[in-house]
Amino acid sequence: MRTSAVAGVRRAEAIGSGNTRAALSLLACTLLWPEATRAEELGTQYNLTFAAERLFGLYIDNQSVGDNDVDYSVVALGWNRQASSSSLSTPRLGVDFFLTDGFTVGGVLGFFSHNQDARGTSNTTTGVLFGARAGYALRLGHAVSFWPRGGFTYATVNSDAGADQHLFALTIDAPFTLSPAEHVAILAGPVLELVLTGKQSRIDYDEVLFGLMLGLTGWVGL
Repeated sequence: MRTSAVAGVRRAEAIGSGNTRAALSLLACTLLWPEATRAEELGTQYNLTFAAERLFGLYIDNQSVGDNDVDYSVVALGWNRQASSSSLSTPRLGVDFFLTDGFTVGGVLGFFSHNQDARGTSNTTTGVLFGARAGYALRLGHAVSFWPRGGFTYATVNSDAGADQHLFALTIDAPFTLSPAEHVAILAGPVLELVLTGKQSRIDYDEVLFGLMLGLTGWVGL
């Protein structure tokens, strides 16, 4: 009888110990699950992002060359440029790194080449731009963030017709990000380009561009 009682106590202790381990495992999973989920979201420290920006845009653009002041309304679709298109509306590759949760530093690089035939003559215009920026991604939900960024952009344009252009601009964009799948998000939001100094054919050049843009971004954790 005494042996049976001891065995029963040992079985109860084993069952209790097993239940305790199971409860602790469940508690650990519950505590760690939000962190594991959070690591998949845009904005986590040490995320490295790559973006194709300004793939589509609607812009209001004021360009001034000397005393000539012209306003344009531009619809930009990829690299399908219009004659009035600004180099600042060029699609570009963006790379950003999250130094902390939310805070980013990065840069952009863009290139375009446009050929126009008129009255039997051909004019090729090529341009390149690059810039540096910093920003902060504010998470609004599991799949939505607001990511304002600011920095500076330098652009240079060369034309067969001799209308070369060089400018330095303050660049501000504030896209919302919508993530339909892990590590991928759609960018959509306003942009502002304010030329601080510029020359076109050795004449003072000024420009203010404002509009809405669409793009895509993806990221990896390091």
